[in-house]
Amino acid sequence: MRKSEYKMFVNYIRRFINPQIPISQKIHAFGRYLIMGCQVVGERIRGLDYTMIYSTVEDNQKSNGSYTKTPIRVLKKIFEDIPFEEGAKNFIDIGCGKGYVVTIASKYRFERIGGVEYNQHLYEVCCNNLKKNKIREEYIYHGNAAEFAHYRDYNIFFFNNPVGAAILLETLKKIQSAHKNDRIYIYYINVNNDEKRKAFDECGFHLLKYMKDGKESYFDIWVFSNIDEKAVSYE
Repeated sequence: MRKSEYKMFVNYIRRFINPQIPISQKIHAFGRYLIMGCQVVGERIRGLDYTMIYSTVEDNQKSNGSYTKTPIRVLKKIFEDIPFEEGAKNFIDIGCGKGYVVTIASKYRFERIGGVEYNQHLYEVCCNNLKKNKIREEYIYHGNAAEFAHYRDYNIFFFNNPVGAAILLETLKKIQSAHKNDRIYIYYINVNNDEKRKAFDECGFHLLKYMKDGKESYFDIWVFSNIDEKAVSYE
């Protein structure tokens, strides 16, 4: 484990003892960490690596600083919400990390599932995980989300808070430009500051719904679309 991962563990401990965080969230987080520990061991035995956290700080990458696996309860909520009946059929994970979201998405009725990841190490781990699980990796791309050229091929976009506000803005501009005349949906976990919310506004994306996690607030889900007929307020 690298020095940056140890720092991340320290930050988790600090978060856990932070008196401003409700006790209920701490209990849920502690349970999640215990489960993650068991999952890491099980994955190692099978030659997989989905769960172990990874910091990109040492790699000087254009990311939000770390990879953490999205909880399955959150993904189930998202995939059960997706309007397949409206033609939502092609899914992409922006900042796909080690490929866990892509792996879970493969269990649903998408016609195409893709991912884009900037970090070279995470990209390689992702491809290995998918190979081990016999999941197609032809639509997993290594590159900068703000420069990605295939957004037209997808109409469901997933973000687990992978980048800062500046790169998010450029990425949303690319997505908006690729879909001027058709409806798309963006599922974003933890839109945690005003700059990121302004990025959605600036690119013409409207908040359709806000799905509270109920256990840990940093896994709340924000659903956006380029069609505003169902739009709701941020408040």
